[in-house]
Amino acid sequence: MKIFIQGILFFFFGFVVAIACNDAEFDNNPTVNAPSFEDASNEPKDAPAKPEPKKQPESVGGNVDANLPDTTIVDDTFVECAPNLEASVYPIKALLYELPVDTPALPNFASLPAIKTVCMKQLDIATRDFEDGFPGVDNLIEWFGLDIRFKVDIPADGNYTFFVNSDDGSKLYIDGNLVIDNDGQHSPRELSASVNLTKGIHSFKVEYFQGPKTQIALELFWQSESFPKAYIDPSYLKPDLDPNFTIN
Repeated sequence: MKIFIQGILFFFFGFVVAIACNDAEFDNNPTVNAPSFEDASNEPKDAPAKPEPKKQPESVGGNVDANLPDTTIVDDTFVECAPNLEASVYPIKALLYELPVDTPALPNFASLPAIKTVCMKQLDIATRDFEDGFPGVDNLIEWFGLDIRFKVDIPADGNYTFFVNSDDGSKLYIDGNLVIDNDGQHSPRELSASVNLTKGIHSFKVEYFQGPKTQIALELFWQSESFPKAYIDPSYLKPDLDPNFTIN
């Protein structure tokens, strides 16, 4: 029995020694420790890092949705008097003239050939540079004249004061009568005059000329006891329907 127990112990001791030897061999062999993974880039480990690719600059304003409406601001001071143009929006019509250089004052427009008819919403051109020109006319930003016609529906009998600010010269006529004379070459200048008008439709004419470029101004205001100085309300502006007052 004693011999049998000793044999079992000897066998167990030999088995433990064999396992320990195998572990030592595994630790000393680097090819056995863990699987080796090659660098996917196939580049030496000491190679310099590649620079980050440059990002393409985004377009100004970011990505534009083609379905969004165009919100570009367009100068519509002067527009083509097309047949489909809404007269209630652009009730003011003007004949455009090219003037000789160094014109000192308003000419007699009846003696000159008009080159274009343009339409306007309002006489509200505050002092500013004028470099956009006129639709369908090339490079006319100085030495030009405008013969402007429209009607005003006066809301009630009474005394009305009108103001004209212009750079350069201008004149205001109401029902054929000269009311304000602001003629000549000059910087922005406002003149005013008062007139008694009856309720109803009255014919207005404003003559204007621009001398040397590029600053212009042409503003028409009105005032009465019932309202303060302001541009003429669009609801009172009516088109002049004279068929002879036009040119393509």
